[in-house]
Amino acid sequence: MNSNTQSIYQIFDSGVSIEVPFFQRSYVWTTEEWKKFLSDMEDLCKQEKPYFLGAIILKKLTNDGKRKSIVDGQQRLTTLLVLLKILSLRDSETRYEFLMQFRNKKGKERSVKLCHSYYDREAFEKVILLEQLDDLVSDNRIIEAYNFFKANVNSYQLNYDAIVENICLVDIEIDKDEDEQQIFETINSVGRMLTTGELLKNYIF
Repeated sequence: MNSNTQSIYQIFDSGVSIEVPFFQRSYVWTTEEWKKFLSDMEDLCKQEKPYFLGAIILKKLTNDGKRKSIVDGQQRLTTLLVLLKILSLRDSETRYEFLMQFRNKKGKERSVKLCHSYYDREAFEKVILLEQLDDLVSDNRIIEAYNFFKANVNSYQLNYDAIVENICLVDIEIDKDEDEQQIFETINSVGRMLTTGELLKNYIF
């Protein structure tokens, strides 16, 4: 197990793809978390000082480290990318930056670098692959997050560059042979509790 403090760009650097394992819970943040996150990002942009987003735990799926699974931190990463997507669509310069940093190019096609599990994949990709600020209708929480930020983001209070340059995370990386199940359960014994079904599903898989 290794840990490093990294920027959001470094997390997704060099063509790395991060996958949400299918045994993990779906995206569960709601208005309460979105409001707090938005307020924190506004404070960050005012002060332009490093902001610690927390620790994320990634497990290597390949020896070269180009494919990883996320053991913990998908809620925060998902929320951050949705917010950055909205900010990028309001400015052509940052739109290109977002395209280069958070989408993989496969031939003529582009795919997202954070690959959600089945339940959230379509909604997340719909948001990340948008070419303009469209109106989206769905009861999926990721679409709801998009609609919340789209309605509440004030471009005068938020700056794309300030966020990506000052956000920092502790990236804890575990090797292929380490037990992510034990780590996953230990971490999620605090905070928003996992349901019995979620813990059982994790244990089985």
